[in-house]
Amino acid sequence: ILQGTANQIGTIAGLTAGGTLTVVDSTALTLAGKVSVGTGGTVDIRTTAGGVSQANTGTLIAGTLTSTGGIAGAAILQGTANQIGTIAGVTTGGTLTVVDSNNLNLAGLVSVGSGGTVDITTSSGGVTQAAGGTLVAGILTSSGNIAGLASLKGIANQIGAISNLTANGGLTAVDNMGLTLAK
Repeated sequence: ILQGTANQIGTIAGLTAGGTLTVVDSTALTLAGKVSVGTGGTVDIRTTAGGVSQANTGTLIAGTLTSTGGIAGAAILQGTANQIGTIAGVTTGGTLTVVDSNNLNLAGLVSVGSGGTVDITTSSGGVTQAAGGTLVAGILTSSGNIAGLASLKGIANQIGAISNLTANGGLTAVDNMGLTLAK
């Protein structure tokens, strides 16, 4: 648990923790190599300046990814071997990009603001959200497709547009405002 608000951690690389990894950082943070808390663990990242990034060669393994206090910038997690079970309570500064190799669940508030973009790709499995979840995004997209069903049933969702999203198992989306479907 690294909760110092003055932390200046540039990169976390090759770290395996038992159960929980909490990081508060005052600068942009890069995840490199394999960062793992196991499929039942929780990764909680907060940045007060800058975002969180990961190249496609990185791997994040966590049962839950959360952000108590939010991520000040974009969160770009492009590791093709990522194994993230649930994204819950994550607020970012405008962009959330997640590539996952498993089913992905959205829970609680997941927000990039009404002008931001959420880009989700799964190579195996779909994306699910129960009625109690809330997704706030100007655009929901999938640059690499969703391998299974995309079922977003949050009754408080605020999605401006769904654009360039292919879900091989179908798409169900509940929205609490006017929704635009775009190509």
